[in-house]
Amino acid sequence: PMPRARNVAAVESRLRRPMSLSTQTGFDIGLENSEYRWRDWASGQPYSQATSSRIGMSIGVTQVFEVGEDDVFVRLESGYSAGNTTRKIRSAVNPDALKDAGKKSEPWWDSRLIVGSDWNFRDFSMAPYVGIGYRALKTTAALNLPASGSYRRDIQHHYLPVGLIFRHSLPDGARLSSNLEYDHFVSGKVTSYYAENPETNAQAIGTVKNALKKGLGVRGSVTYEQDPWSVGPFFRFWKIGASDSIQVKSVYDVYEGINKSYEVGVNARYRF
Repeated sequence: PMPRARNVAAVESRLRRPMSLSTQTGFDIGLENSEYRWRDWASGQPYSQATSSRIGMSIGVTQVFEVGEDDVFVRLESGYSAGNTTRKIRSAVNPDALKDAGKKSEPWWDSRLIVGSDWNFRDFSMAPYVGIGYRALKTTAALNLPASGSYRRDIQHHYLPVGLIFRHSLPDGARLSSNLEYDHFVSGKVTSYYAENPETNAQAIGTVKNALKKGLGVRGSVTYEQDPWSVGPFFRFWKIGASDSIQVKSVYDVYEGINKSYEVGVNARYRF
């Protein structure tokens, strides 16, 4: 029994070993559940709103390099989220009322490449990073007309993430990680497919592409980590400015109004 007792003690010792406060090379996969809210404005007035409960997943690959006396990490991550979205629009007939524009699946993708470095102290560490990101959304939007109708649109965002990861040691070998990030909006595009709605005069507009030039994002999280698992809450916020305006057939001025989106949820990850 003595060798068995020593093996058990060795396993317990490994389990209690504190997690490293530095970024580690590896591969991880995550699952998340969130609540999503969207609001937009046209000509300074509230125009539509949308809500959804979403399920998402993400994968990430991290590689750490030694550069002189410092550790530099490169991380590539990509995420997908989807959920049936209920969208409502302010009525053209009665501006004080909201009419239902239906419920449809509205997925989004978010991929990014970040580069950062670890600053290690006695029982905590900080890891500032910068990178590039691409975000794509498939959404619907309601027409502000007496007749019920909606049109499909594809939205693309290019942005630069700038963030900080803070890690602190906890008892029993665990650690607490928090992250705060600012996303600097660089450019974007909205492709609106009005011609797909035969019930209104939208087919006279056709397909329109509008450029997005202004916006920002903020995201953050707090995560409890006990290798190889981690779990914790997160939030994401985006504010995108109005697009340019395009005149179609000398009749319609087509543009995308200001919009804000809020997302709050819980993410669980497993690191291989």
